[in-house]
This record gives sequence, structure tokens and C-alpha cells, in this order.
Amino acid sequence: ERAAEGLAKSGCRRAGLLLSLSDCADPRESGEQARHTFFVRLRQEIVARGLEIRDEWIFTGHNESNTVDDYSRFAFDGFNAIWDRAERPDGLFVFTDDLIPGTLIAALARRIDIPGELKLVLHRNQELQPLCPVPCCFVENRVRDIAAGLISLVVDQYEGRDIIPIEPAYHQVFQP
Repeated sequence: ERAAEGLAKSGCRRAGLLLSLSDCADPRESGEQARHTFFVRLRQEIVARGLEIRDEWIFTGHNESNTVDDYSRFAFDGFNAIWDRAERPDGLFVFTDDLIPGTLIAALARRIDIPGELKLVLHRNQELQPLCPVPCCFVENRVRDIAAGLISLVVDQYEGRDIIPIEPAYHQVFQP
């Protein structure tokens, strides 16, 4: 929700996705199994805000060998794959934060005007804020919230309770 909202608030009309999560369902999947995945929910949120999204503007681990060994190279190649399209998005959501350096290097190497030509919405952990020399929107979470949630899962499992997946809170931060 925060990512789609950040793209819309930034003035984006056409959204692309650069995602390092390769162990989830493919974002182009449909059907019962894919309905509740991160990708499907993200895409639904983007469309619900009136933004256009196309399969060719989505780059994930599914576009490659289903694994990511070098996140900077993956982001660099993914950004270029999206930007090499005949038609391009005017906004890009980058998730997870380990893709930020490769994304920025690719955009700066192409001399893309950010935010004039491309609006960026980047994920980051509040405790690990990367250097970002361009205006963008950050969707951030706290590592401590994730750690607390994981600990509660272990305790629940140990005590025989039902395991309920954790969903950490995300917040938007606009950087001028």
C-alpha cells in the first residue's frame, strides 16, 4: 500500500517494479495460489490507484535464474532492462533496499532526470539508511519490528500455537 501510494503521490502515471524477491510467486501469475502474494497485492494496489503497470516494466528474480547473487549487478541489469523498453514507466518501485546502489548507478549512468523523467520509490530499513543523492520517496520499515515478529513466531511455535505470518509496518518518507 505504501509503495503504490508513494508512486501516486509522486505524480507517477505508469509504474515499474524492480524487485529482488525471487522466492515468491511470479508477479505475472494469476489464480488462487498467487492471489495473496506480495507481488499480486502490490500490483492490485498500483492499479487501484489508477496507475498503469505492464509485465515488461517488472523485473524480478523470476526474470533471471530465480536467484540473486550480486544485488548491485541485478539492480543495474534490471533497471536497464526496464529502461530499454520502447515505452517506459515514469515511476519505479525498488524493493529491497540492497538494490538501491545498482539502481542509482544505472539511472545516473544514463543521465536520467530524477524526479523529472522518473520518480523513484525505494525501500529501506530505518536503521540502515543508504546514501541517496536524488529526490525520492522511501518506504521504510524497522529491523527491530521484523526481529520482534520473528521472535514471536518462534515462541508461538514452541508453545504450540498457530503460526500467523508477520507483517511489519511500513512508513513513507519523502526526501527532497
